[in-house]
Amino acid sequence: MAGRPRHVRLIHANRRHPAYQTLAPILARVEPPEADRDEEVPANLRHLFWNTNPAQLNVSHGGDYIARRLLRTLDPGGLAWGARNLRPAHWRAAAGARGLDPAVRALAENLAADGED
Repeated sequence: MAGRPRHVRLIHANRRHPAYQTLAPILARVEPPEADRDEEVPANLRHLFWNTNPAQLNVSHGGDYIARRLLRTLDPGGLAWGARNLRPAHWRAAAGARGLDPAVRALAENLAADGED
């Protein structure tokens, strides 16, 4: 849960071990696993969607709507959550919404491009 301390398991390589020099190039290629995406807008962001049907707060069904709403509110916490959990297609669809300021449209396009592999 965000905002609370928690125990985590950390693994460290023994850099003083004689075999570390052969292991270092392998460790340099290790990447952390992709974080799990939230399937719904979390409770701490629900105030941004105060007049929204709860069914639209599911990312797989309402991702385009969620992205549009986040762009209209420009809430930093909401945008950070959206950058981690919404797909590039959601941001591209939101960028096409009518009445968006050009700077906000550019933000949506950048978020879409950032999420592409």
